[in-house]
Amino acid sequence: MRAKAGRFVAASAVGLIWAPAVALTLVSNNQFAQKSILLPYARSMGLSHSSELSASQFYYVFTKTVLTAGVLLPVASLALSLFFGARLAAKATLGCALALTVLSYVNLVGVANTGNLMTWDLLVDAAITLNKDADLAAQYVSMSSLGKLAIFLIATYLLYLGAVSTDKILRFAGARAAVVGGMSAILLLPLLAVSFLHFSERTDVDPRVDFVRQQVGTLFAMESGSVGPFAGLGLDDAVALFQEHVNAPRQEFQSPFFATEKDSNVIIVSFESGPHAVVDFERDPDFRNLRLIAQQAFVANQHFTTYPYTSDALFSLFGSLYPNRLRREILADSSAGASMPIHGNRLGVFNALRRNGYVVNVYLPEESLFESDSSMFSLFGAHDILVADANDQTEQRWVDAIEETTSSIPGYENVRADEREAFETQLGNDLVSFDKVLDDLRKFAERDEKFAIVYLPLVGHAPWPSLEPSRSLLETGKDIFLIQDRWLGQIYELLEELEILDSTIVVVTADHGLRTAAEYPFLAPGTLNDISFRVPLVIRAPKALQRPVVIDHVTSHIDFAPTLLSLLGIESSAMHAIGSPVWDEQIGGRRTFFLADAYLGIDGYHETGTFVAYQRMTNTATNGTSMVSHEVANGGVSLSSLAYLSGEPKEDVRTTLAIQESFQRYLQRELMRND
Repeated sequence: MRAKAGRFVAASAVGLIWAPAVALTLVSNNQFAQKSILLPYARSMGLSHSSELSASQFYYVFTKTVLTAGVLLPVASLALSLFFGARLAAKATLGCALALTVLSYVNLVGVANTGNLMTWDLLVDAAITLNKDADLAAQYVSMSSLGKLAIFLIATYLLYLGAVSTDKILRFAGARAAVVGGMSAILLLPLLAVSFLHFSERTDVDPRVDFVRQQVGTLFAMESGSVGPFAGLGLDDAVALFQEHVNAPRQEFQSPFFATEKDSNVIIVSFESGPHAVVDFERDPDFRNLRLIAQQAFVANQHFTTYPYTSDALFSLFGSLYPNRLRREILADSSAGASMPIHGNRLGVFNALRRNGYVVNVYLPEESLFESDSSMFSLFGAHDILVADANDQTEQRWVDAIEETTSSIPGYENVRADEREAFETQLGNDLVSFDKVLDDLRKFAERDEKFAIVYLPLVGHAPWPSLEPSRSLLETGKDIFLIQDRWLGQIYELLEELEILDSTIVVVTADHGLRTAAEYPFLAPGTLNDISFRVPLVIRAPKALQRPVVIDHVTSHIDFAPTLLSLLGIESSAMHAIGSPVWDEQIGGRRTFFLADAYLGIDGYHETGTFVAYQRMTNTATNGTSMVSHEVANGGVSLSSLAYLSGEPKEDVRTTLAIQESFQRYLQRELMRND
């Protein structure tokens, strides 16, 4: 009897090792539900907000997680202990419980910042950030947060020590107490789960998520190999079929503006983290130089990034392709030493420019924090990728320049020392790199060489330093971009001095907007929102235009490269492109995709005046006549502009996104094919 009681006590003690992991998983599940599940659940039941859900309806959302984490995992450990012994089961349970604890913590941080669960790509990016820039990582993960994680991990280990010391505890507590304690432990979690399920009210809508399975599935999600309707097609035929599916204009660069800028030079400046709401030069006269550039420019009022991540956004900007999975796979093959793919000479706008006599240089203030963007620019055809030497900024002239620049920012004296150091390092790198841009401009002009310069300053990288109470967050962003506006003025003046102003296309845009709660606390997670996706696009074309041409229909980063090539008179066959020149009004009726499932928990598209979004995790779709404005989240999330779709409309959304994903898989195979 005592021996059997001892086995049950030991087995139940092993099952209890899961307790801290279960607790943290439920906290993470609640955080995710608050951001991504409860509101659409309430809307589907005819309620206006999740706060109107009854207690039983609220708890129904968590029933699957409770069953898995609170019952199945502990019972599995209990059974393992009975069959294979407590010590072996305890070790296995300890490893799994620690892994679940860390995963739930990581997702708690991820959901708080992006509204989405952690993907493998995001986890790798976060690890690299922590390794390369601990100060930046600290803005997403605080020491107090890590301290709480440590408490859960220590509690798990202490329960493990208790489980492997059951014999000593039995001798101390006595057999009868052991029997009572063991049976209580065995029944405790199932009884709690049964009570939980009884309290939950079943409904016609099933928003329940098995958070344990969902976390693991999201982290290790594998791409399907299907290429759908594109199987067996040649590349040009596949592109044509995709364009037909999304109702895109035919790929013809001939237009009234074709070759109007033939042989012009090109300067492209892409701001880092520059939402349109901040760089709104049309309304804000303080952006004096950007307004000057826009006087003879195409100004895209409804321009959007394809993906709220720098490398992917630039892939679309210079490659005229959607990035989801495609960019990472192409670069992975390239870095692994694969030979140039059969279609490599048609990848990216830089290759097309080089074949037409341009020197193409990219100027980086520093090597990409996350990945080697240099590899992407080289694959796209850049001649030189010039990275600023961080040691240069220690020279007195740069120390003075940094001090002079920061003194123009109102409230800069309020910035914390650590934020000040990070900001001034970025600013110094930008200044060194910008000086190289100006120097090379002079050399190109002296040699009468056709050039294409790409300058990618980093000073605007969010999170921005806090200037409170003197400046709000968006006002701080404006102050930072006004610094870069002055740099645009220097470029303009130098082009005028070198007498090449009227033979140079000047482009100003941004990679993406603000994407996380750390960058913008009022972000509405799990939504297509303009603070993340909408960015400026100004293309000064002095030979083609005498006055601004304002474009009000939706345009995308995929449309930039075709626009540039058309202005320069370079035929469409020069590169693979799925975009169209921005002035083509048919773009407004095209399905233009916004891809952020890995960052914001949402994918979507625009078509003929309607924005459609789909949350894969909760299987909900919404639509509206505009993206959710960042302003609606200020003081509380309000999604009143969106309508929730169900039935066939939702299936149509899923089908549309599935076709886009199939096309990406097709491109991944075809573009990297070596024959």
